[in-house]
Amino acid sequence: MPAQSRTITANGGSTKGTSLRAIRLCVVHCSMMITCWYAAIAEETPTGDEDPKEKTEVIDVHGKRYLGRLRRLTAAGVELETPQHVTLAIDDVLRLVGARHSKRPPPHSSMVFLANGDRLAVRPTAMDEENLNGTWLSFPDRPAVSIPLETVRGIVVDVPGFSKARRRVVRNLLAVRHSTDVVILKNADRVSGTLADVSSKSLTLETATGQSTIPREGILAVAFSSDLISFPNARGRRAIVSLVDGSRITAAELDLDTSGILSMRGLFGAKLQFPFDAVESIVFLGGRAVFVSDLDPIDYEFRPYLSQKHALVRDYNVRGGPLVLRGIEYAKGLGMHSRSAVTYQLDREFHSFLSMAGIDDGARRQGSVEFAVEVDGKRVYSSALQQGGEPAVRVGPIDLRGKQTLTLVVEFGQRGDIGDFADWCDAVIVREPAEE
Repeated sequence: MPAQSRTITANGGSTKGTSLRAIRLCVVHCSMMITCWYAAIAEETPTGDEDPKEKTEVIDVHGKRYLGRLRRLTAAGVELETPQHVTLAIDDVLRLVGARHSKRPPPHSSMVFLANGDRLAVRPTAMDEENLNGTWLSFPDRPAVSIPLETVRGIVVDVPGFSKARRRVVRNLLAVRHSTDVVILKNADRVSGTLADVSSKSLTLETATGQSTIPREGILAVAFSSDLISFPNARGRRAIVSLVDGSRITAAELDLDTSGILSMRGLFGAKLQFPFDAVESIVFLGGRAVFVSDLDPIDYEFRPYLSQKHALVRDYNVRGGPLVLRGIEYAKGLGMHSRSAVTYQLDREFHSFLSMAGIDDGARRQGSVEFAVEVDGKRVYSSALQQGGEPAVRVGPIDLRGKQTLTLVVEFGQRGDIGDFADWCDAVIVREPAEE
């Protein structure tokens, strides 16, 4: 990245003129991730010498689940022994869950956030004009990763604990557009300028008053200049790979070799390899399953209980945090609040709808709602009363063949609307199979 393209100011610069839409997109993509590791409920990860491929779960686009030994995973499909031999085309696969699935990724002392919402649990060790280099914290035997600077949204140098104030500081730092690089210190001071160098012990910032070297132990987080961010467009078949260390990578060209090494190409450009037992889950995009969070609704209606309004949120909960149901984080879905309804145009192109639904863990066992689905204006599904802390419910498959519209509804439950953080997770509409 050319150094001369950054503008230096002493106090963070002005964000006047930034479009509301751009800020909103930034909030949706960046504000949520710091709370992910602490909202989850801890669960033991399997240990021992067992082969993690032995207990792989594959969920297809109709919601059918297969549990068995993973034999093959390529860009073409998945092969599984259940004990029968099952072969699924990659277009028909929704999600793969690894045997070493952990409900609570461990907190790390460093996390790099990318502009598309991906995150890498790496410790930055060096930087040049084009790339940020870092080592994997949980996988020291893996090669160092090189990340193009133009794809980086920010770095959390010290991942916050339960402190609400500290989480809020970092969330706001990553959510707001910045015309310069901004370093936030643990004492809440901020320093703005141009990031000139990064090492494992410090970073160097060019400011209006000169060059400043800041020790790593005094830094909470760094936000990169929003004006310089550029991320490749996502097209075609791809997958969101979540690792057991809390990393999330949108990738293409997946391939699992016979030795159990998963190879992929991150959309940010790096070619990566991890042992399969490092994989928490894989969500497949670009096949028959179309995630509703990737579609533009034709209508959104919100009726407040009193006066507070809540927008529809894509891929995060209604408070801007990660979608987490009973300790399991979902990369894709909708965050809604009672009472609200969102409608999508189908135009008779789709086969079915399915989703997981429940009160987000961020509600801290509060909340009470009913989930409902309407097709062409007719209610075809209503859940029982769902309360915070209760198991999520599976919705569907609901028949959409020949239908025009799909509406997802969150109704008021009990106790008004307190904590009604309703999640539709892995919510997809499934295309008709291609004709032979």
